[in-house]
Amino acid sequence: EQVFLFTELRNMAGEVVVHTWEYRGSVIAQVHFQVEQPHVRLWSVRWLTPDMQGSWRVVVTNAAGTVLTEKNLDYNPDDLPF
Repeated sequence: EQVFLFTELRNMAGEVVVHTWEYRGSVIAQVHFQVEQPHVRLWSVRWLTPDMQGSWRVVVTNAAGTVLTEKNLDYNPDDLPF
């Protein structure tokens, strides 16, 4: 399964933004974006397998490490509608 995090940014041209994907408290991936425009929409994606069920968190930070937002999700492949 694919899980996406979409981020809309305004007035951050010239900055770096990072999506940090955490699974059960451990960093699994970091995706760095160089923001080029005053208004952008960014996204990152994770492919999840049944053995990756449980708590996930994605933290969006700037280059200084300031948290811009964070999202939590619980992945359970048994709960999927298909």
